[in-house]
Amino acid sequence: MAIRLMDSKSENTNKKYFDIFRIWKQFCSSHDCCALPANSVHVALYLNYLLDRHLSFSAISSVVYAIKWVHEVNGLSDPTTSSFVQNMLESSKRTARKPDMRISDEIMKCVLKNISNPYIYDYTTDFYLLPPVSDLCRMTVPDLELLYQRYLSTVQTVCKTQRRFGKITDGEWDVCVEPKYLPKYKCLVYSFGIANDFPFADDIARFYNCEVHSFDPSMGKKGYVRIKDQSYFHDTGLSDITRLNPDGNMKRMQTFLDIRTELNHLKRMPNVVKMDIEAWEWNVLPEMFAAGQFPKQLIIEFHLWSQKYTTQRDMWIQRLAVLRNVYDAGYRIFWMNRNHICRYKSHFTKQPTLACHEISLIRNGPNIMMSSSG
Repeated sequence: MAIRLMDSKSENTNKKYFDIFRIWKQFCSSHDCCALPANSVHVALYLNYLLDRHLSFSAISSVVYAIKWVHEVNGLSDPTTSSFVQNMLESSKRTARKPDMRISDEIMKCVLKNISNPYIYDYTTDFYLLPPVSDLCRMTVPDLELLYQRYLSTVQTVCKTQRRFGKITDGEWDVCVEPKYLPKYKCLVYSFGIANDFPFADDIARFYNCEVHSFDPSMGKKGYVRIKDQSYFHDTGLSDITRLNPDGNMKRMQTFLDIRTELNHLKRMPNVVKMDIEAWEWNVLPEMFAAGQFPKQLIIEFHLWSQKYTTQRDMWIQRLAVLRNVYDAGYRIFWMNRNHICRYKSHFTKQPTLACHEISLIRNGPNIMMSSSG
């Protein structure tokens, strides 16, 4: 029966659960408890320990599933069904973020381990390059928060000619209009996240004669042609998964590549991609890059979403890992706008802190960090 239970999960899922279970065994060996079979009170205490270390609901639930799975495979009673464990799981759920950020297996495993050799970041630098995940996992939560704020407030490259498109009061976005990044003919622009606000799309269509496609599944409107042969609205959202036939309150969502395929744009990479998608960017960007999708220019509002999860280590590490992924893909920040309306009170500094960063990036632009160091 154990073999059949193993076969019911993918090889990667089995490996993930057993890796997480090994960390639970290590905890038990140093805290005088039995990992298998486990006592439900000890499991609840372990979850409390993880909550004290600022892990998210996603990480906590993975631990519960791993312990449950290993007990089932070995024909043992499941200790995670007890009220003690379920109450701890519910407690972690109350601080769950929205939307659900995908936490990589690498990060999941490293945040469950103790920090035996802390990584000290050198903040005396002018350019806040991001270390690899292995080092991020060794940083404290206050340091992760500080590095995130410093990184998104640092210009990394130069665009000699840039222009703001959109409404002055709100909805303006800085675009690099150098011909390399935005040609004045046959330019293609995708704008995700509209909220009935089209000035950005209208401006860039009018002044640069671009073909512009605007996307938003939350406006209650069907897709339509706004300007013949030039400007279009689609009632579709950008996601890391494609869901074409939603039910109930679910929206129609597609990946970036699937959107390009549906619009017959596979031979035309958008020159500019603007995203204001309320924290979905953290899931979308890794999926885009994994699928080989690299627009010349990205204009993104990065969201922290809620103060409730700004104390969670895995969430900070995952955000910084995504930003490192953006950097490794060749994108450099040429402009940032501090949205002071969108703030939260830092749990660590007790000061108002930016929760939304409007960032403009170009790919393979001049690297002022390299020229500065030389």
